[in-house]
Amino acid sequence: MSKEGLEVLARMTDSKIQIKEVVEKFLLITYDLPRSEAGNKARQQFLIQAKSIGAVQFTESVYMMPWGGEAERLALSLAKTAGGEVIVWSQAQPLNKQEEVTASYDNALRPRMVEISERLDKIGEYKYKNRRKMVLKMLPKTEQLMANMEAAIARRGSEVLAVWLELLKQRYTQVVR
Repeated sequence: MSKEGLEVLARMTDSKIQIKEVVEKFLLITYDLPRSEAGNKARQQFLIQAKSIGAVQFTESVYMMPWGGEAERLALSLAKTAGGEVIVWSQAQPLNKQEEVTASYDNALRPRMVEISERLDKIGEYKYKNRRKMVLKMLPKTEQLMANMEAAIARRGSEVLAVWLELLKQRYTQVVR
C-alpha cells in the first residue's frame, strides 16, 4: 500500500495518522533511581507511562521513543525523583543509522501487536464458549493496548504497523459484536 493509499484509508476510518518513513529524532532516557519508596514508585510510573506512549527498552534503564512533547514531559517527571539521576538525549540523531534505529524501534513494537492479536484470539474463544464475564474482563485492557499502539504508531508513522493495527481493530469489532 502506498502512503497516499494509507492516508485515504485513515480518512475513511476516522483514524488520525501521519506517515513517516524514517524517524529522524529520538529521545533516549537513561535513569538511575534509588531503591526507595519514592524511587520504586517513580520507576513503576515511568515504565507504565513509557509503554503507553510507545517507548521501547533500548538497554537496561535506557528507553527510546520518538522525540516529542509527551516524551519530554515523561523525562521531566522522572527527573523529579529525589536522589535519582536522569540523563536525556533529546533530538538524538544517529549518524548514518536512522533507518537501522527506526527498524529497531518498529521491531520492538511488534511484540505488542502480537499481544493484542493473542488477546483477540482469547476473547474470541471465550465468546464462542459463552463465557461473557471473561470477555468483559478482557475488553478494557485490550482497548487500552490498542489505544496505546495507535498513539505510538501515529508518532512513528509506520505504514506497515498502521495497516496491521487497522486489521486488529477490525477483528476487535467483529469479536465484540
